[in-house]
Amino acid sequence: LSPNAPMPQKVLAACIVHVMTFVSRAVRRHSLVRPSSRRFATGFAVMLLCVSARFSFPPLRLGSEHILADLFDQRDLTAAHTDRSTWREWTLCPGGAGAGEEDELAVQILCSPIPVLSVLALAYLSLMILSINLPIPNGCFMPIFLTGAVVGRCFGELVVLLHPDHDPDALPTAVFAVVGAAALVAGATQTLSTALITLELTNQQRLLNPVLIGVIVSCGISGLLSKSIYDQILILKGLPYMPHLRTTAMVQLKAENIMRPTQAIMQSCVLPCVIM
Repeated sequence: LSPNAPMPQKVLAACIVHVMTFVSRAVRRHSLVRPSSRRFATGFAVMLLCVSARFSFPPLRLGSEHILADLFDQRDLTAAHTDRSTWREWTLCPGGAGAGEEDELAVQILCSPIPVLSVLALAYLSLMILSINLPIPNGCFMPIFLTGAVVGRCFGELVVLLHPDHDPDALPTAVFAVVGAAALVAGATQTLSTALITLELTNQQRLLNPVLIGVIVSCGISGLLSKSIYDQILILKGLPYMPHLRTTAMVQLKAENIMRPTQAIMQSCVLPCVIM
């Protein structure tokens, strides 16, 4: 096993774009942002939801830098030596003993950070998709990066449970988090520069190969399933979008067939002829 194995980030990146498109069209269909009164009510409802989630779910109270520091740390999230006890407090480990062998795997999963990481990833995705469809300035890079790190770490924790012979020292679960963060952002934005950003953020040049492979594979798979999240936003807003020119009707056309000369270009062509 390696962090280059098929991870959820490849398909999850395309799912984010499709879900965002569905929510955006639903918001417009139900006129939730027009007129101004509905826009204010929708924005206030989303803000109230974000604040409620932050105060009701302890991991969301941590800043993004603290969450990334925990996920990119190779130490066990639920170990006693963890600096913050949030992850340990929110495990679903049953208090009683005497579970049968058939329930051993289920108990291990409940006692691991997998449940809290799954809820955290779902919360990040839900709040980001709701926020990005509001007519207010906001970004999606950091929420997607955090979600990728959470899903990657969750995948690494699951690998450790399913493969008892896995050596955490040879391949720490933190590596899955780093590769997962880079792969999800690369798949959603379809940009290879995410690998460079991740390496500069972690200062771990030895992770160049797994991060670069994860980014390339994620870009390739998500490109087959959806457009970039930025391109999709342009399409939803009706802004000029260059890939629209890639139609079968325009394959045989040349640049001169679609170019329209401006007045400045016409004058620059006519004046030399007049002078001569």
